[in-house]
Amino acid sequence: MCQSWRNLPQKCMPKSEVTLAVVLTRRSLAGRCTTGLPRSRRTGRLTKGPGSRIATRGVAVPASYVTHEVLVDHAKNKVNVPADQAERRRTQVNHLRTRLEGHIAAHPGYDLVKLRASGSTAKHTAIRRRRGEGSDADVAAYVRAASVGGTGADESGLLEWLRKRCIEVYGDTKVAEDFVISEHAVGITLRGSGLKIDVAPVLYEGQPDDRGYLITRQGDRVLTSVTQHLAFISTRRTTAGPNYRELIRLLKAWIREAKRGDDQLRCKSFLIELIVAHLWDNGWNGEPLAVTDYPRAFEQVLSY
Repeated sequence: MCQSWRNLPQKCMPKSEVTLAVVLTRRSLAGRCTTGLPRSRRTGRLTKGPGSRIATRGVAVPASYVTHEVLVDHAKNKVNVPADQAERRRTQVNHLRTRLEGHIAAHPGYDLVKLRASGSTAKHTAIRRRRGEGSDADVAAYVRAASVGGTGADESGLLEWLRKRCIEVYGDTKVAEDFVISEHAVGITLRGSGLKIDVAPVLYEGQPDDRGYLITRQGDRVLTSVTQHLAFISTRRTTAGPNYRELIRLLKAWIREAKRGDDQLRCKSFLIELIVAHLWDNGWNGEPLAVTDYPRAFEQVLSY
């Protein structure tokens, strides 16, 4: 993969894009093309089979090249959230949603209007998280904007308001310490399963298609729709097949690894989803996005 990436035609990679690719790959690809391949526990060196080729689960490949099959194997064992864990997360989110809907039915006019599953777990693009990093699932809590001072409501006050509402809805089976305000969300810890769910407020004024205002890290109010986000990914996955979402997961895991070596690197997972969607819709350099050839797809994403 590294060798073929370096040999891409210069005309297809403007200087700015080459610079970006170098920044992204400097520590992640250079000298590390075999990340995730089997190594000796004693020496840490790659395990090689006959003819100086890496032997990995029956697939023999040159030590300097990563194939689609190798990345499929890496995704299965190191990146993808196991199916049973993913299902457990979605079940917990559905439980929270059911509890809120029951509370709303019992209290007409309640200012917490609805919950919608959001984020990578809902989109099936979640990757395995490291201990202490992030949450297991995300939920958008639609707040009646007029009840908290409109769409210009102060975020700190809004999060405290949301924490109190979460305690009202779920507190009879949990302790107050299970509801903690984190960055832009209220984290709910589920003691039985150990899962952590982030509940982020969306300021809602009754727009259709679950559209409401999300508060960004910069304090801006951005009109968004959780439902349309999910449909955006789902419609393309339906056409492209399961490899579409797995490619996104591999790219997200790779970017996360690159950030460990470069704390100046900025690349949000949502940007990855947009780039992959654009290349699926429009292709790259006259060819379709290679969802059945992950090394080639990586090259296309970097070159774009």
